[in-house]
Amino acid sequence: MHYGECKNCGYVLEMHYELFCPKCNTDVLEIKDNRVFDLFKVMYHMEANGYMSKDDFWKKYILSRYRVHNDMYIRMHIDWDHRENVELDEIEMYFKAMSEILGLENGDVVAMWISW
Repeated sequence: MHYGECKNCGYVLEMHYELFCPKCNTDVLEIKDNRVFDLFKVMYHMEANGYMSKDDFWKKYILSRYRVHNDMYIRMHIDWDHRENVELDEIEMYFKAMSEILGLENGDVVAMWISW
């Protein structure tokens, strides 16, 4: 379903409990405090800003590590290696970028809310 475009940046709007722009509307990422986030909104935001697609992240990281059901929280350890002279893999790059966007540091543990 098409909900229109963002008035600020022109990106296609998404609906996940509320209408939002996944590219520039970062205030929808935080739902309780600075350590509890809506995973779907985070994935939409990451994809809109040029990182791994939400579907790829869901398959490669979430489904490979968690038994997921509706209305649950998962504890995610935000981690990327600091290996010198070695490129970060795709998941590590995703976490590094997500950390910068959400104001997290390497090693932080956050709760991600999953609800559909």
